[in-house]
Amino acid sequence: MIMRQGSSRVNDRIRSDIEADYPDIIIEDIAPHYSIRTFNRCVEKNTLLLSLECWNGVHPGLVSVPLREDYALPYGILTAGTVSAELEEFIRILKECLSDRAGAKCV
Repeated sequence: MIMRQGSSRVNDRIRSDIEADYPDIIIEDIAPHYSIRTFNRCVEKNTLLLSLECWNGVHPGLVSVPLREDYALPYGILTAGTVSAELEEFIRILKECLSDRAGAKCV
């Protein structure tokens, strides 16, 4: 079970890799937002679900197995439309830390 195509560039890449390398695997499209129904369906059908590490432990009938492949998801920050000076400063510092992979300024 993988989010339907077009929901995520990374998921689309994983899907393409599976289709190219393992054409016998049947991919079932699911909605781009997981719910308890998604997890229950996975358990009931005894299928695999491509998910993020943060969903580990969300359902007692599922076990999370990390992928060893080199896939990465972009992250962002959600804020209100108007932010405080402190939050602006935090975002500025975070940008510096992320652009400076050495991270010396971030410790």
